[in-house]
Amino acid sequence: MTYLLTDYTSRGVAHHLDFRGKPNQVTDFNIIAYGVDDHGLSSDGTTVGAAPGASVTGTFKTQFGDGWVARANLDYLSSFLFRQTFSASFNEAIYSSTNSSAFVSKNFDYYAFNVDVSENKNFESTTSGDAVTIRKLPEFEFLGRDRQIASGSLPLWFSFDTSFAAFHRSEPTSESGFYQTDQFTPRGDLEPSVSTAFHWQGLSIVPTFTMHETFYGQSLVNGAVSTGALNRTAPEINIDIVFPAIERIYDKKTFLGDKLKHVVEPRLNYKYVTGVNDFLDTLRFDQIDLLADTSELEVGLTNRIYAKTKDTVKEVFTWELYQKRFFNPTFGGAVVAGQDNVTTASLDLTGFSFLNGPRNYSPIVSILRIIPRTGVGIQWEADYDPLLHRLTNSMLSADVRYKKYTVSAGSTQVKPDPVVSGPANQFRAQFGYGDPNRKGWNAALSTVYDFRLGIQEFAIVQVTYNTDCCGFSVEYRRINFGVRDDTAYRFAFSIANIGTFGNLKKQERLF
Repeated sequence: MTYLLTDYTSRGVAHHLDFRGKPNQVTDFNIIAYGVDDHGLSSDGTTVGAAPGASVTGTFKTQFGDGWVARANLDYLSSFLFRQTFSASFNEAIYSSTNSSAFVSKNFDYYAFNVDVSENKNFESTTSGDAVTIRKLPEFEFLGRDRQIASGSLPLWFSFDTSFAAFHRSEPTSESGFYQTDQFTPRGDLEPSVSTAFHWQGLSIVPTFTMHETFYGQSLVNGAVSTGALNRTAPEINIDIVFPAIERIYDKKTFLGDKLKHVVEPRLNYKYVTGVNDFLDTLRFDQIDLLADTSELEVGLTNRIYAKTKDTVKEVFTWELYQKRFFNPTFGGAVVAGQDNVTTASLDLTGFSFLNGPRNYSPIVSILRIIPRTGVGIQWEADYDPLLHRLTNSMLSADVRYKKYTVSAGSTQVKPDPVVSGPANQFRAQFGYGDPNRKGWNAALSTVYDFRLGIQEFAIVQVTYNTDCCGFSVEYRRINFGVRDDTAYRFAFSIANIGTFGNLKKQERLF
């Protein structure tokens, strides 16, 4: 157990507790609690900007024997204002969600049984109470993975997912101010699936039939929670078509290797779902509730280049292209014009929302990965929307490591229809020389710049000098986003086998 007391002379006292242990060979836990008794900044005798609060994070795992295991992840935050004010990490300070869960499970043969509880909270702003909270208290799951039940010319595989849970959801709304379900709203779900496969001269066709049977103890009526129950019976047909790969070998030595192999993999997938008649009246707890009527065809094309050097083969280039054609543009009435809509059909394609109303085509999703040699990696993910005639989302990252040098850079641009979400344009970069334990001089720089706002939101410069017996580190940190606008100077002096002195903590170091 480690306890750290910090006195912010203008704000208040901070407490940091780190408690970890391993009671036996199969059990371990780690809990970190952090809180600040913040009284704000005094201006002309008036206290302003106070953001007292606490956060608790932790992990736990153990084994009970006979295949039973238990795991838990604790993530508690009293307020988003507290996190933005006192988090030392940029990534932590801008992350507006907390996710806590605990489960007990057992796997046996083709089956698995789970019991879990969870709480997911998404803070909409720094205003107190402005958050969406979803709890499972608890959920029972019984799952069966694919098991062959027939062979011969028509092989059959059977699988199923079943769950029963008591949910609670609360959130602020612009229409009624606030809505919440009962503390224990029941939902039962049964999803049996039967699949088969046909193969002919390299062509594979894999049809799957799934029946979605779901019961809800409550529903939505005109945006308000109702005590009326809701039943959903939705059959689904999914046909996956995998064409023979087209390939060619180039027996010529290049900087990539002695030989190159180009492989083209075309693919089609058709999905049909019907019976979701009350999508707009369905309470949203998790991905099960996003199922909507659809008739869609997904077309995919993947290009791969493999390089062979002696007996080693590696994939140096991958380019994936996907797009969906929607034959049911309203998704059975689930998609409403002029607002952000999320369904399973959109989430299966890209992590970015694009359903601003009924539409026949999805954006074209492109994922490009290049790894020409060890230590060099480039990835570019982009969505091109043919309705808007532009790239709506673009994420580019590049990482290079050469001997003692490291360079990492990335750019994220989001420019969808305004009804879906607001725009964003950020750039990040990190440069490093050496490492914290290397003898001599070592240095690193990290920065995040927001082009839309014209603000450098985050910057760190750290310099370290190590000798045989000790080391000295100095860090400059600049934060300017949300409620934060501050500068920090930290230092640490380390003596081998004795300890570290200063205010630059290990978890706050750049590298």
